[in-house]
Amino acid sequence: MGDARPDPRQVLARNLRHLMSLKGWSQGRLSQKSGVSQKSISNILNQEKQPTLGTVDKLAAAFNLHLWHVMLPGMPGEIDDFPSVERLFECYARASDQGRHYINRVAEREAYYGRHDASEPGRDEPDLKSGPDS
Repeated sequence: MGDARPDPRQVLARNLRHLMSLKGWSQGRLSQKSGVSQKSISNILNQEKQPTLGTVDKLAAAFNLHLWHVMLPGMPGEIDDFPSVERLFECYARASDQGRHYINRVAEREAYYGRHDASEPGRDEPDLKSGPDS
């Protein structure tokens, strides 16, 4: 039925560590910027406690991000791309069913070629010929 869903606590911990590393922030600095206690941050990073949405939102806001940004599995290395991700999401939300289908197909193709050398034999390309009703 597809890939297993990633553990949200693991995703959050990995993304916060990544963001802290990019900014050069310690847990103490993140605590100062977010208003979340250092103990809570430590618990989140060590996956010992499950934070509330309010806490996650405060942590995201410290990095000038939205809550959903810090919950993205496979967060992009460059957080400067988030405005384009938000724009894509807005366009997707406003698109017709057919438009969403095409956005999905383009994304699948881009993800495929971003991971695989197109000249590799034996690789199945994503099926982009089917229509929105398939």
